[in-house]
Amino acid sequence: MENFRAIRDEFIARGALRQITANCENRSSQKEQLLEVFRELLQNAQARESLGRAALAVIENNRGAADKIADNLLRIHHRTSVAIPGNIHYVEKKSL
Repeated sequence: MENFRAIRDEFIARGALRQITANCENRSSQKEQLLEVFRELLQNAQARESLGRAALAVIENNRGAADKIADNLLRIHHRTSVAIPGNIHYVEKKSL
């Protein structure tokens, strides 16, 4: 999960993810902790539904994030660049 720290942190902060503490060197503890989480979620419909709703909310909240980032980068680029037709970096301005 280290490559996805920001999204992991958001899932955890919103109660949309259960994370075990055992590391990969301790397979026995990993199995025990995973079984404990699975048992709880299988036996507790409210916890299971809450986790699912929270996860869906995080996903919906981040839907279109790449498009939003691209739009913001284009706005910054247009404000800070000199537009010269024919230039390789020239992008025709649209209503931004």
